[in-house]
Amino acid sequence: MKRKILMIVACLFMVVMASCPLEAESFAGREAEMNKKCAYITDKATQQECIAYKEYLQQKSKNLSSEIDGIKKQLNNVKGSMESIGEKLRSNHKQVAKINAEMASVENAIAKTEASIAKMNVKIKEKTEDIQERDKMMRERLIEMQPYIGSNNFIDFLMGADSFADLLRRSEILGQLNSYESDQIKTLNKEKAKLKEDKEVVQQQKELLKVQEQGLKDQKEKAEAIKEVNEKLMSAYRKQEEQLLDQKIKTQMAQMSIPKVDTSLAAQFDDETSDKPDKDKNDGSNDHNGDSQDNNQGNNGNGNGNGVKPSTGFITPIQGNWHYSAGTWAYADGSVHRGMDFGTYQAQGLRVVAPASGIVIWTYGGCPSPSGDNFGSYCGVPATAGNNLTMLTRVDGVVYAFSFYHLSGTAVSSGTAVAQGQTIAYTGNSGNSTGPHCHVEMIRVGNMSLSDALNKFNNSGDLSFGVGWYADPHACSSYGSPCRLRPENYFL
Repeated sequence: MKRKILMIVACLFMVVMASCPLEAESFAGREAEMNKKCAYITDKATQQECIAYKEYLQQKSKNLSSEIDGIKKQLNNVKGSMESIGEKLRSNHKQVAKINAEMASVENAIAKTEASIAKMNVKIKEKTEDIQERDKMMRERLIEMQPYIGSNNFIDFLMGADSFADLLRRSEILGQLNSYESDQIKTLNKEKAKLKEDKEVVQQQKELLKVQEQGLKDQKEKAEAIKEVNEKLMSAYRKQEEQLLDQKIKTQMAQMSIPKVDTSLAAQFDDETSDKPDKDKNDGSNDHNGDSQDNNQGNNGNGNGNGVKPSTGFITPIQGNWHYSAGTWAYADGSVHRGMDFGTYQAQGLRVVAPASGIVIWTYGGCPSPSGDNFGSYCGVPATAGNNLTMLTRVDGVVYAFSFYHLSGTAVSSGTAVAQGQTIAYTGNSGNSTGPHCHVEMIRVGNMSLSDALNKFNNSGDLSFGVGWYADPHACSSYGSPCRLRPENYFL
């Protein structure tokens, strides 16, 4: 009868399991939750779920090759328009961000699982030694009791009673001894069974750990495949952008009324050297005069309250933890890059200070500065620059224009005289940006007074002072002033 009942129960269990399978898909999107859950297995249900999760990860790893093939086919499937390339790039950037978050979750889970395994191994070792010692003692006690359990000694012990009451007492003692030993054996066997279960859990955690480590390797491979495709897509995007950006910005600025700057502000920066002949009207052989200023620490005095003292050199404009992210003239893919990128390790709000004393001639705000990818945004004037600021400064008779792009905001307004080292803006991620950084451009306007440079700007409303935003960056090594300089020569 019992056998029939067990068979019925087993059949019912199989039917229920068949109708409610734990499909691999049930873990999709729950990886972070499961990684955390399986780091510490505390019961049978969790143990079974983690075994199923391990199988899900193994299947996911098997699908990697086809996923990477699909990623690489994007290059063939994406149409050549900037819109379609930009859309795919934005999608890929989000996918990479998601993969990075998943990898961080897995790395954290692996560390916790390793700690859990180490802790369990210590407990298992201690428990094993304790059980072995108690097992040894139990066996020794049973051997010692063997004479009493044997028939002759057992009878001798009972027959040695002085009275019937003593006989009952002696019988009870033997019963208690047998019961105690029986309980001890049962307890010991239970602990042995629990020890076996703990060892199985540790083994399963080790197996899951291997699968997680392989999954982490797979995710890194997938992320690298996406990044490789992104680099090629980005190159195609930038080359198209080069052809359109200059005309787009010129059209944009022609339709705007650029505020003029009060030229009287320049008087405090001009001296007798302003009458020097313009040496830049030659073949460009003197265009590196400004390069000799590398890292000279200029005067950062704030004047006597009536003005700002001119500087004799430049200081690094980004204050905080930054790194050299991308260089001037070209990105790694060869497309044009007109300035130097100060990477900020995903941080926003680092102070941007005036590299030399001068006059702010343009600020633009109003662009959002998100924390994630902002690729493809044309927000800003100039277009794609996001929130930005341009200032003029005069050092040793030469006027320079500095532009700071992708800001989170500005601290001063157009038409303001600023001292070297004064906070003028804050780094961000606005405009066409794939992550928080500050893009800095440096233009050698020419050997002239700051008043002349301001007049030039007021008359043209051109923030590039004639060098434009087209494919040719108009570098000073090839052109006379105005021309573009490499900020690296001054700030690295």
